Amino acid sequence: MKSKISVSNNAWNSDVTFALGFYRIIARIMGIWPLDNKDIYSKIRIVFIIIVQVGECIDLIRRFLNNGNCANILDTITVLIWFGCAMMTAVKVIFLTVYQYKMYPIINSAVDDWSTTFDEKSRSIMLKYALISRRVFIIQMTGSYFALFINLFIKLPFIISFWNDRFNPNVTVEGVPPWPSCWAPADLTFHYYIFLFLVQSGVLLVIGTVYNGCDNFFFGIAMHLSGQFVVLQKSLEHLNEINKAVQCTDRLKYFVKRHAHLLRLANNFEDTYNLVILIHVGTSAVLICSSVQKSHLTIISNEVANLQVAVYNIPWYNMPPANRRDVIFTIMRCNHPFNLTAGKLCNMNFLSFTGIVKSITSYFSILRLMLLEQ
Repeated sequence: MKSKISVSNNAWNSDVTFALGFYRIIARIMGIWPLDNKDIYSKIRIVFIIIVQVGECIDLIRRFLNNGNCANILDTITVLIWFGCAMMTAVKVIFLTVYQYKMYPIINSAVDDWSTTFDEKSRSIMLKYALISRRVFIIQMTGSYFALFINLFIKLPFIISFWNDRFNPNVTVEGVPPWPSCWAPADLTFHYYIFLFLVQSGVLLVIGTVYNGCDNFFFGIAMHLSGQFVVLQKSLEHLNEINKAVQCTDRLKYFVKRHAHLLRLANNFEDTYNLVILIHVGTSAVLICSSVQKSHLTIISNEVANLQVAVYNIPWYNMPPANRRDVIFTIMRCNHPFNLTAGKLCNMNFLSFTGIVKSITSYFSILRLMLLEQ
């Protein structure tokens, strides 16, 4: 039976650091670490992050309205993605701050689990889930910083070019990340360009860190809770081998109490993240549908479909009768559609994307009815 202990510095042994160390670091950077919920500096970081995200969203909207849709499709999609990420980042930080009191017992229990579990089989299960979450954390954070570095690096040569031609009034500025080039002010000076580049780079760094940090924090806590349920399952493996009724009863009592405790933690976790997940799924669906529908995945399909019109528009009425029949055959041949697919399972076209949105809405409706019935 586990005893309750307070979360002190002594409780943070090497195992706790291995399992939760990354999440404590990233959560403290964001100011949302539940054990520091009364720290004034954490609140300052939270306010700073929210101001940065909301300010970036307002700035992108303002520049889009002022400059219009002057960019190409890919640049517009890039701006849309960064806008969605900034908005989602602010939402995540706000909800994780509001529900810190629900996350506190989860973190407290996690530290207690690692500090008081000495059974080798249970510890091996916990280490397995902790190792998975650590690997996902490293891969996702490294990948996000690498992608951010690429986005910034492709703009760097234009700083050098702008410096070399700073006295040339006809020099072309390729924009500041994540802006399209047509969003750059016409009277942009070199020093102001450097200032905007550094500010926007810092904003994107904050967005990338907080967006992926919140997701990894969610995943790490979810993996720990999953591991605890697996440990609880394994605790009943040899129950039938216990001969004494008193010991069997004690084991079952522990199982029931532990199960109730884990369910309370899981409900706290769900209360914290349910609205975040809803907004996340909705935003992701919109981004996927808008970005994919407007990008290269449908260009080939559209051009193949336009072949029929192109054949019909030729002056076939001036051709000999035999050639007219060939034109009819060619039009019929062009009636064969082409679509890029996702794993040969579904076509990447507008109909598929509208179906995705309808399906998501239907699933949410079904889940809502199931929860109401329960």
